[in-house]
Amino acid sequence: MMALITGTLASAVVGGGGAKMECGGVPLCGVLTLESGNGEGYYNHKEPTVHGLWPEVGAFGDSSCSSPTESSADPTTVYPCYSDSADDTADDSHQLSFESHEWASHGMCAGVKDAEDYFSQVCALSSAPLATMTGVKSAGGGLEEMATALKASGYEVFNIDTYNSQVELSACAKPPGVWVLSPIANFSQACGGWPKTAAALAAAKRAKKVLFAIRMRIASTLRGACDAPKADTAPMCPSCPEMATETKATLMVAVALAPASRI
Repeated sequence: MMALITGTLASAVVGGGGAKMECGGVPLCGVLTLESGNGEGYYNHKEPTVHGLWPEVGAFGDSSCSSPTESSADPTTVYPCYSDSADDTADDSHQLSFESHEWASHGMCAGVKDAEDYFSQVCALSSAPLATMTGVKSAGGGLEEMATALKASGYEVFNIDTYNSQVELSACAKPPGVWVLSPIANFSQACGGWPKTAAALAAAKRAKKVLFAIRMRIASTLRGACDAPKADTAPMCPSCPEMATETKATLMVAVALAPASRI
């Protein structure tokens, strides 16, 4: 059973450890949040359950917010990993409301096709780590022991939310919006291959033009120094035969690396 939380509380929970996730060059990254069942209120239940899959956007990370590619309609069914169980105090109508909250707050930024795609992925991703947590809890272990067991099983624990007794596992999405659990250091390998967006291509084109303008301005300045009548200006120009090889190489590196702020 999962808790229905407000946007404010959800924001306090995501990245609750104060860490900001960096996607490492991939467009979509976030956390799969799993409840231990040892919290209070709706966070208290016999077995560990999944809370949600949260792209780390805005203040919580540099993930992009990628809208659904096919439909933004709310979920209309309770998915298996969100189903009410015998020990819960909430029925499926509450769980459907909770799913709608998760979809609006997080799924709408996950780059998936629709709600069906999002929750199907959430259930598939959470199955194995929840089994690990359930085993630990059955043996009398708590949140810290669950986190340790998850790490030993190869999952990267991005954050431990002790307030609501939750664990957040690092995740990223590979094209076309398929999420996988992966250490942050491996995001580029696990989730690379995204095509460059029109905005990224335009930015690269602008940067190329800026660099070309810098090179031309520096070249023009050096050419003027070469054409000057003073003999001591000749070594300033890469095209001057009198210029020493090392000086020429240094100037050419300066031309290549000149920052845009110099224009």
